[in-house]
Amino acid sequence: MTDSEQPAHDTETDTDTDCTDTETTESAFFTHDDWSNGQPCPECGETLMHVVQVSTETYKHDRGDVEYMSPGAYVESLKIECSDCHELLLRHPAMDALNAV
Repeated sequence: MTDSEQPAHDTETDTDTDCTDTETTESAFFTHDDWSNGQPCPECGETLMHVVQVSTETYKHDRGDVEYMSPGAYVESLKIECSDCHELLLRHPAMDALNAV
């Protein structure tokens, strides 16, 4: 199919996604209204959590050696799950993209 044969983009009918509301607060990521980070699991009381995070860190790479230098200023929790009952307590929308990889 050549460029001239490509179907035209119809902006009136291509409205499946609404990009006007791009701001999301962290409170929208919590799966329990009665739980916040630092509290035990609301289902079983466990205090040990499995956490998936992204962060910035500094490493020195030199001739095959890798040396940890310092933590970065950015840390974001993407998922928090109880280690005992596996209750999902926090899930960031970015987890969908990571799971698709």
